[in-house]
Amino acid sequence: MLFFESTHEDELIYQEAQASTYIIRDELYPIVHTILNTPQGDMRFKRLVGNFIDRNSDRLKTPGPQYMILFADTDKKEFFDLFGLDSNDIVKMVIKITQALNGSEFKFLRQNPIYWLFFCCIRFYTLKKDTRGLNTALAIYALSAYPSIFQKYFKYGVSSPGTMEYTINTMNNKFIIKKQGHVFGALTYSIGQSYNFLRMGITDGSDAEAIRFIQRIRNDQNSMMKKICDQYTKNHAKGLTIASALDTGEEGQMIDSYENDTTQVESTVQSIVLPILTNGVNLNYVTACAKMSQISVSEVRFYLTKIIVNDQAEAIKNFVEAIIFIWLYSEKKSKKEINSSEFLVWASKLFRKTNSNDENISTIKNTLNEWGDISGLHQKFKREASRINYKKAIFYYFILSIQYYNN
Repeated sequence: MLFFESTHEDELIYQEAQASTYIIRDELYPIVHTILNTPQGDMRFKRLVGNFIDRNSDRLKTPGPQYMILFADTDKKEFFDLFGLDSNDIVKMVIKITQALNGSEFKFLRQNPIYWLFFCCIRFYTLKKDTRGLNTALAIYALSAYPSIFQKYFKYGVSSPGTMEYTINTMNNKFIIKKQGHVFGALTYSIGQSYNFLRMGITDGSDAEAIRFIQRIRNDQNSMMKKICDQYTKNHAKGLTIASALDTGEEGQMIDSYENDTTQVESTVQSIVLPILTNGVNLNYVTACAKMSQISVSEVRFYLTKIIVNDQAEAIKNFVEAIIFIWLYSEKKSKKEINSSEFLVWASKLFRKTNSNDENISTIKNTLNEWGDISGLHQKFKREASRINYKKAIFYYFILSIQYYNN
């Protein structure tokens, strides 16, 4: 087992642990379990996370890290109060852990009791197999860890948002933040990947595994932010901003390589996909879509809980993007008209289209088929008619969500 100590500022070094302890699992986790295992506690936790994300949604939807997102003491206190805890209650447990391991002070661990609390929340939803709860807990952990990493690399904030946009836009597609399209997507995707790697240790719940998780998330965010900062600094020194993406053609014509059709689609998609992933499955929409297809409400809800997860974030983004692109540019409609009844009528025709020559239609069809496999829908229903009805309900769920979150 491994753990770390702080040598100076943020530099954290793993060392071999001398003991295997379960102080957090035995003392803090039962408190978390007692609260989250009630409908009221579970709902309150998810609401607190949702409220925090809503308050910061504009800053979370930027294509790159442009603004400090504070996770203040007042925010932390809301979560401590939910569980009837004081931060010092957890600090005392952490002190016992560090004494049991090797007597070092482990200043970083003691200064961030909120990480231990959220680790227990993640463990609870893991053991309960509650996907929405798990995504919620992972999201708030990532957001609570983000401010200190942002401040490390952008101590005085980002002075040139245009340069940051240029930096992200010109990055290789292998970078998480480029693929996900916004800060929130990058943070949640990153922690989701780390969670998958460390899941067995989270289930075990030893103190060393908790420390390992805390270190891993910090390292991942640190690595991501350092790469962005390094490139941003170079671009800023050269005076490169989004305006510099204007290139001169052979005949002197100015070609804007940034403000194009794709840009409007991306900004629209970002504003829709983020709340879809954050807010979980909407039961009202599930009911409406199931009734329309004359199928089981509970089964549609079950399949959607398998689809609306962090692992499918990129697939959801591509799916929504394909729909939006067809509407805006193939149909030559406006963003505002997405909220019209015409959009719903058009969507019903779109679902029935089989034109594989259109790349966006192929994306929609292929994604629905992939979700049929991933969710278990195809395994349960062998008749093509039944499969189509359920995929139609899933399709319309996203259509209604697109309308609701389009603003």
